[in-house]
Amino acid sequence: MPSSTTTTTTHNNNNPLLSSWKQPKAKRVLGVTSVTFLVYFNVCGGPWGSEEMISDAGPLPGLIGICIFTSLWGLPLASMTSELSSAFPDDGGYSLWVSEAFGPFWGFQESYYSWISGVVDNAIYPGLVYSAIVNVLAHGDTKWTQYMIEHPGYKYLAKLSIATVFMLPNLFYVRGVGRSSAGLAVFVMLPFVILIALSFPFLEPSRLLLPPWNAYSNTTNTTNTTNTTNTTNWLLASTPSSSTNATSPAAFPNTTGYFGYPTTWTGGWGDLFSVLYWNLSGFDCISTCAGEVKDVGYTVPRALAIAIALIVLTYVLPLSFATMATDPTQVTSWGNDDGECSWSCIARNIGGEWIMYWVLVASIAGNGGMYIAEMFEDSWQLFGMAQIGIMPTVFGQRHPKFGTPFNAVLASYVLIAGLCYFDFMDNLSINNFFSCGSCILEILAFLKLRIDRPLMPRPFCVPLGLRGICVFCFLPVVLGIVVLVSSCTQSWGATIMNGVALLLGVVLFYTMRDYGGYTYNYNYKRKRLLSENLAAASTTEDEEGGDVNAVGGYGTLKQ
Repeated sequence: MPSSTTTTTTHNNNNPLLSSWKQPKAKRVLGVTSVTFLVYFNVCGGPWGSEEMISDAGPLPGLIGICIFTSLWGLPLASMTSELSSAFPDDGGYSLWVSEAFGPFWGFQESYYSWISGVVDNAIYPGLVYSAIVNVLAHGDTKWTQYMIEHPGYKYLAKLSIATVFMLPNLFYVRGVGRSSAGLAVFVMLPFVILIALSFPFLEPSRLLLPPWNAYSNTTNTTNTTNTTNTTNWLLASTPSSSTNATSPAAFPNTTGYFGYPTTWTGGWGDLFSVLYWNLSGFDCISTCAGEVKDVGYTVPRALAIAIALIVLTYVLPLSFATMATDPTQVTSWGNDDGECSWSCIARNIGGEWIMYWVLVASIAGNGGMYIAEMFEDSWQLFGMAQIGIMPTVFGQRHPKFGTPFNAVLASYVLIAGLCYFDFMDNLSINNFFSCGSCILEILAFLKLRIDRPLMPRPFCVPLGLRGICVFCFLPVVLGIVVLVSSCTQSWGATIMNGVALLLGVVLFYTMRDYGGYTYNYNYKRKRLLSENLAAASTTEDEEGGDVNAVGGYGTLKQ
């Protein structure tokens, strides 16, 4: 029973922390399952795009790299997200963390960096779906394939149509987006479970130890008759046996190191690092919709832990079995660019055309899930930014019937519609640069809040002291700096694009401050009390059918 000496119920009319604050009309609806699969689709969504982890630097470095990168990058970011989401359980997420740590200027830059990188990243998925469909359906008709690729207007309209269909769930559902993600994940991974089973007769574990671009031209697969039969149907521009790659060890016969790995050639290692980052970033995404999550301190840590395990398995198992079941001459051509062998092609060479089409459908569904989850994050971030006054209030409004951030979704879609015109490589450098820049700001904010506000309530707290936290965050910061430098030095075009985009963020801040009504008004104590009372009201409604708009059931805020 509650003690008679404890606190009394608080209401809007007698608590200064809640005065003049408009009560939201939506309860928290996202539980552990919904949050788990929202994170899953923000980070992974299936093994799509992971093929080059194997072809760039060899099977073993790729598979080990997944585990190491997850430990050194994914785990620290997930832990940080769990702690700060529980401390700031409101929509906006990392925008709030950085604003509270470093002030409005850097809070705005964090918001700008992360939102831009998310929107740019989202523009990639319609293109991936379009390419997968064209490559599979047109593999027997070269003229039709060339027509589809060489007409930019037709290609753009197709990608825009895909983006529009993928956008619709975010306009009408909050709870549905999270719940449907679980079923979608099962659907996406089912053909890979079958593909693993089909690969058993052809497994040769020694293939996992082979280096990249080895002297494969004299190697033949005498056991896998399915592979031999289907190689003539590949969508490959060339094979290792038909031409010598100038960057392969064959071009430098006296420079191979341990187990045949090159000692002077470094291109594949850099590519591997880029692909690992792109496939294993986004664990902080769920913070942007923390205001929609039930019991944030309980839900977010558990959901992130489950998501990390699922993501590692999603990459490691299909890649391992496909590598062991595939002729090494074919593995060197795995990838997602024109003329390379993606998962649909890999599946065909192991199990035949029937599973190729199944993987194609799963690819469409998986990329759709990643698009929906990314837009869910981006729109709730924009909504949260508007709620605390750093973006126009029009983006901080919910749909009166569906409770969704309707205007924020439409704003994200408009930018995606423009970016869909460009290809993957046109968007990749700016996406990685700003994604990594925002993550570094978040990590620094995490450290500063530990120093400046050690007594701030944290329902979930990483069980490390200040020194332990500094060590824990050191390697992610170093990895982030490497990605930043790499993104800026790929080409002069990348340097110019990123520089212009950085300058635009500064101009937007001062424009919003001087002319756009920028007024940062977040009060974490007031919002915490509001969030706790809203959670209590949601629980009461679930159990008793009460009114979620009534604030009550909690005592005064524990300082």
